[in-house]
Amino acid sequence: MTVPHDIGALGFDAPLWIGLGTVGLWSALDAYTDRSSFPKTKCLTCHRRGCLWGRLSPTGKLDASQTLALAELEDMRHLFAHNYAGQADAMYFRRARHILSSGVPMKLSSGATFDGTSLSLNPMHLRYYAERSQSTVQALS
Repeated sequence: MTVPHDIGALGFDAPLWIGLGTVGLWSALDAYTDRSSFPKTKCLTCHRRGCLWGRLSPTGKLDASQTLALAELEDMRHLFAHNYAGQADAMYFRRARHILSSGVPMKLSSGATFDGTSLSLNPMHLRYYAERSQSTVQALS
């Protein structure tokens, strides 16, 4: 028997793993900012000291697409890494978010759609955030 050549072959949950890929991008950017000695100031939006958007957007070195992608990655990190698997509930929205709002559908800068409770990503979206992450590091170097 041959295995189908599509990304979902053998039960692979592509949207979940792609979401976790965005968490990896966030982690790489976080490690870069730590090693580059960017101060851990409290974010004015989410009130976290480790927020990438709060640490990097005030530098003035990033363009609008980079700062928006950082805000989206910040929200996606919590949506995929903290037992939500892309599904937001009331507990997720107890804390302030940068982009996502409870029950409010929106299209992200990558083209992904948040329907007010869930976010499903495809490889094109991960590629978009990887490119923005790379250009962010280049702009800050």
